[in-house]
Amino acid sequence: MAAAGNLVKGLCDEMTCSVCLDYFTEPISLNCGHNICKSCLGNCRLDLFGGTSCPQCRSPVWPRDIRPNKQLANAIQLVKQLSSQVAKEADGRAGACEKHGEPLKLFCETDDSPICVVCDKTSKHRDHQVIPVEEALQKFKEKIQAQRQSLKQDTENLVAQKMVMRQKSPECLALIEAEKEGALSKLNQMGIFFDEAYGIVATQLTELKNKIEKTQKENKTILNEEMSNLSYLMKEIDVKCQQSPTEFLQNIKGTLNRYETVRVKRPIDPFPDLEKTLRTYSQTTSALVKKLLERQTAALDSFKEMLGQALNKVNVTLDCDTANPYLVLSKDLKTMSWGDKRQRLPSNPGRFDFVPCVLGQEGFSSGQHWWEVEVEQLKEADRGSWALGVATEDVKRKGLNDLSPNEGIWAVGNSVRAGPLAFTSLKRTALRLSSLPKKIRVFLDYEGKQVKFTSVDTDGMIFVFHSVAFHRKRLRPFFWMARGFRMTC
Repeated sequence: MAAAGNLVKGLCDEMTCSVCLDYFTEPISLNCGHNICKSCLGNCRLDLFGGTSCPQCRSPVWPRDIRPNKQLANAIQLVKQLSSQVAKEADGRAGACEKHGEPLKLFCETDDSPICVVCDKTSKHRDHQVIPVEEALQKFKEKIQAQRQSLKQDTENLVAQKMVMRQKSPECLALIEAEKEGALSKLNQMGIFFDEAYGIVATQLTELKNKIEKTQKENKTILNEEMSNLSYLMKEIDVKCQQSPTEFLQNIKGTLNRYETVRVKRPIDPFPDLEKTLRTYSQTTSALVKKLLERQTAALDSFKEMLGQALNKVNVTLDCDTANPYLVLSKDLKTMSWGDKRQRLPSNPGRFDFVPCVLGQEGFSSGQHWWEVEVEQLKEADRGSWALGVATEDVKRKGLNDLSPNEGIWAVGNSVRAGPLAFTSLKRTALRLSSLPKKIRVFLDYEGKQVKFTSVDTDGMIFVFHSVAFHRKRLRPFFWMARGFRMTC
């Protein structure tokens, strides 16, 4: 019977669409020999002439080449019936207890395993929660099918995200080229300074374009891997449902917990606020050109630095999957505050369970980046503690964390007892500040091995971590906060 199950699994694989990774729905044959769901083909992007391409081999596809594959549709129905029959036959074969030789007609919810009526009367199971095996089968098959539906929804979301990225990429790259042309027109006014100034603009915009293309390539790899993983899990569930009652119920809770803790890795958005960024860049270019013309000076270093900063600003969004249950996040995921009660949130490996921390969604493994954080004291009487900065992607999420570079955290903040601090080690470094800054700018220079903090209010330096060893790890914005404060990024 195991061989029959493997045969059914192999047939199921052949009946799976490469786009949605589920059984073909209204299958369509293409000239290249591949098949695809009618709805999945409808989601593919059309070119200027109304054509598209095969998602598997990229061969061109025209409307006249599309034809329904009725034989495949019929074969899919037969495979579904065969799969159902194998599952029913497996359900009809209840195993026997190895110890007592009796049929396994009961299920012990406490031990997560099938038992016989003799086992139920022993001291081992006397106080355990026991239900009929038929009831357990129905209960857990409904749960595992719900998990499969959730995995399928995750897959559909990834497919949609992949389509959006494919459509948005050329539009964003065209925006960058348009900005480059616009800069050319503005900089023509600068006469002898034109070549060098335009060289700065062209280089920076080209770097932005390369960064977007690199991120998109990485995202494509992530999406394909995640879709493949989800497809594997769905097929694993299909095989699980074909097992005998004894096999199916063995450690079923552990199996369900494993599916429930599956976290789909989210690709980095390669186009965050691109239009807003380019609009700011364009305005900065115009203002600086005007300033240079008025002063008749070749202050190109300042020109280069200010334009670079306009491109490197990060619009930080808080990652709710990492937030400690005592931290309350706003709907737009820009503000955090301390809650009076511990929230009932899903327990996942990425959540800070003890230390009141949260990470930003954005990640950095190269380049220069900066963002601003506003720290607001809610009541004069409250003297809380807080910290902010950057942390490695793999920073410790469970239990205590000493907020130091040894733990993969580079941060500054305030302590109730010690006042303003840089979290350089367990001993900390006291900061001599005339007053606590209300708004802090965080600068990250990955290749320069530097994390710098300045006051937005005074533009004064707060602290710099020099010669930082990031060990090629991905970094994310980091926030730590206790009662009495609110942070907005």
